[in-house]
Amino acid sequence: MIPTLLVGDFILVNKYTYGIRLPVLNKKVMDMNEPKRGDVLVFRYPEDPSIDYIKRVIGLPGDVITYHNKQLIINGEVIKMEYEGDYKYIESGFGYIYSDRFSEYLNEDSHSILINQEVKGLQYSNVRQFEFRDNCKYHRTGFTRSTSRQIFYSRR
Repeated sequence: MIPTLLVGDFILVNKYTYGIRLPVLNKKVMDMNEPKRGDVLVFRYPEDPSIDYIKRVIGLPGDVITYHNKQLIINGEVIKMEYEGDYKYIESGFGYIYSDRFSEYLNEDSHSILINQEVKGLQYSNVRQFEFRDNCKYHRTGFTRSTSRQIFYSRR
């Protein structure tokens, strides 16, 4: 979520925005709202539930998400991006990272994102097995994901 959130930032989360769950069973007992494109969600990392993940919603049920040559496409529509300039930050253990900073427009709202032009294409070795993986098609320059009932989260 850099540059929107930085490592060490504190955030306040409303656990009941989307419904009420039984704590131990993690079973939803009452629906309230549905996530919208652009919402920021906090959830447990599926491979290690002790880790909280913070991601922005980019895909809703029924959407087809394509990420090709560092460009996001939702349902065949290229998502508008505007270049904002260089962004420098320190990533744990790697030293300085230089990235291009863009404003990306989901609906009418803009969100700051970083794109590292030095990272080329999709690294197949980094693609793990996950639920609904059969809905994805991977290629050298990105991927296409057809959503069904679940929400799709950005890696940003």
